[in-house]
Amino acid sequence: WEPFYQRLLAEADQHCAPAYLYDVFSVAELPEIVRWLPKDAAAVALALCTLGDQIEVRIGDVAQHDLVSAVILDEIALALITAFTRQIHASIGNYPCARGLKAGPAYRPGVGRWPLETQRTVFARLPARDIGVTLNEQLWMTPAKSTSLIIPLLDRNQSRRIGSGQ
Repeated sequence: WEPFYQRLLAEADQHCAPAYLYDVFSVAELPEIVRWLPKDAAAVALALCTLGDQIEVRIGDVAQHDLVSAVILDEIALALITAFTRQIHASIGNYPCARGLKAGPAYRPGVGRWPLETQRTVFARLPARDIGVTLNEQLWMTPAKSTSLIIPLLDRNQSRRIGSGQ
């Protein structure tokens, strides 16, 4: 089985075109999402990342003749976008350190307490088309192997006071 999985991993790699973008905003610039942010958020990073549309096309082509391989290829693409999302979050986490801030957890619109409607905020503030990502009327992203992130940048001093029990 290993050569089979290695072949599919190589195929996924060949058809993925990772791209991302992000920008940092003051909390005051994003009044529509303030109620979901931690109280010690001083700024917010909004981010989009994608594997591009070719992996989805390839999965569809493979599904025409080999459904098992298509499902595995789709799972590989899901693992890749998840890893890419974590990498973007870690990269953004390096940004605020010199400014006395630290990156909080990454939130995704439509997951947990974050309503899917917050997708509108992300897409209104970032040039998503620059990386080939669009949002439909149902607030789903195309290509499907794309992720949006909301990352609060927390005031280290305020967080320290909260953490020390003061």
